[in-house]
Amino acid sequence: MKANAIIAFFLISTTTADSKFFVNINPEEGAYQSAYSLVSLGLYLEEDAHILPYLFGYLENLDYPKDRTNLDFYVNNRVDATVQKVKWWLKEVDSLYHKTQLTLSPDNWREDAIRRARLSRSDYVLLLTADHFFTEPQLLQKLIDVKTLAISPVLDDPWISHSHLSPAQNPLQSSIPLFIYLSHSDASYITFSSENLSHYDQSEDPYDVFIVSLARIRASIVFFNQSYFGYNLNCNRCSPDLRRMRMNYLVADIINSFGLGAIPVSTVIKPWYPKPSLFGMDQIYVINLQRRPERKKKLEKVLKLMGFKYRIWAATDGERLYDEPLSKKIALLEKYEDPYYKRPMKTGEIGCFLSHYRIWKDVVKNEYNRVIVFEDDISFEMDSTSRLAELVEDVDASSFVWDFIYLGRKQMSKDGNSWVAGIRHLSTVGYSYWTIGYMLAQTGAQKLLKAKPLEKLIPVDEYIPIMFDRHPNATWKAAFANRNLLAFTVYPPLIRPEKYTNDEGYVSDTEDSSVVEHFDFSKLREEALETEGHSLGEKSESMLVSLEGYNPDKTEL
Repeated sequence: MKANAIIAFFLISTTTADSKFFVNINPEEGAYQSAYSLVSLGLYLEEDAHILPYLFGYLENLDYPKDRTNLDFYVNNRVDATVQKVKWWLKEVDSLYHKTQLTLSPDNWREDAIRRARLSRSDYVLLLTADHFFTEPQLLQKLIDVKTLAISPVLDDPWISHSHLSPAQNPLQSSIPLFIYLSHSDASYITFSSENLSHYDQSEDPYDVFIVSLARIRASIVFFNQSYFGYNLNCNRCSPDLRRMRMNYLVADIINSFGLGAIPVSTVIKPWYPKPSLFGMDQIYVINLQRRPERKKKLEKVLKLMGFKYRIWAATDGERLYDEPLSKKIALLEKYEDPYYKRPMKTGEIGCFLSHYRIWKDVVKNEYNRVIVFEDDISFEMDSTSRLAELVEDVDASSFVWDFIYLGRKQMSKDGNSWVAGIRHLSTVGYSYWTIGYMLAQTGAQKLLKAKPLEKLIPVDEYIPIMFDRHPNATWKAAFANRNLLAFTVYPPLIRPEKYTNDEGYVSDTEDSSVVEHFDFSKLREEALETEGHSLGEKSESMLVSLEGYNPDKTEL
């Protein structure tokens, strides 16, 4: 999904908006009406019950006076709950709007919408469908300000890159939103019905008729892209299940990119969520630092949209290693040096390793056959849950033997990648980074623990490929004798990092931590108590922590 601008929503009062700016003036009087043109919205719906919580949430938060807005809904569907939900919502909000209307099984909804708009003396009419997923709260005012006969606000396609093509090039041309200036001197010539065009014997498609009616007055549609307006979800050939799934993936992606407040949900109609599932696992772990509650809240929402049943796993905090009993057992691998930055390990990398290590121990303790481990800074790729289900189905059907499967990774080598026969989406794997998400079998957990990695600690990104014997560093590999982890990868990946290193807002609790030279972990708690109230970087020099670039005033890493 492409995101070209930050999405911002402003909560608009559900009472009569903006009349407060006209002291002692009745909203029905001229000053208020001239300040806010009467706008009609014609909305066409089919099997769109899954979109309505977000469509209604957008309308509820639209930055335009509701008492200067008409809503005309056209529903051509008796299959799902679309009609019932529209009726329910209109019953709750009808008094807030200038006028509302619901029409079932319309013949030519666009023509009917502009006819109703003219009869109500609207200055403008916006024609849209449920596939037009707007995110710009000031949409109406921005389109009004253009003062053009026919405008189409350009929408991005989250799955196909053709949002900025002209209608002649764009296969979705008939599904574009249209904003028509009905008070324009030429507006009376605009129509979507061939019956209103003399000497017309061409296509009866309402959109084609509309284009001809514009051409006869030497006008055309202006495609307006001066703002980022949202997404075109057009999926006419998709099944209802696929449409629901795509909607959830888009919402999850927007939440990951812009936060929980980026998508307002209706106060009346609540979203649909899939039934939570373990996807054939015994447990799904989600690693989260307790000082990162915002990540936890975001990922909980995303996992709910994806349909995961999971357990939050408190991460070991690299800033508080003295609270971790396992830290006393740690000895760093001699001569380890980060391949890129040429430095020893960082406290955050130690905390990350211990977080995963503790999960491996929990898997063995509880005798889980297989689990999934997610870190809390992930985004899901399209169709990831479907592909995960297919992978598990094939693994079960073939009795395939495995220890470890990457669900998302950074490929570090072009070698070692080939399809596994009979298992959909599964490939062999070469040298890789990241532990943002993986499947782990009981046998895999046992092998990772049996190697006693705490006695020769390296980052978990390096440890995993060493254990399946695809690491290029022979010296590091030599420290681990039994490198027999049966590792594979899902291809294409099911997940990716929420943000990459150079993305705006990127935060890393491993990279933004202190470098460790020769840690005496047994003294950590004693040192911490002696320097209570101070940061880890201000502790005794006896800990021999490299503090280059450390900012003691920085409260969040």
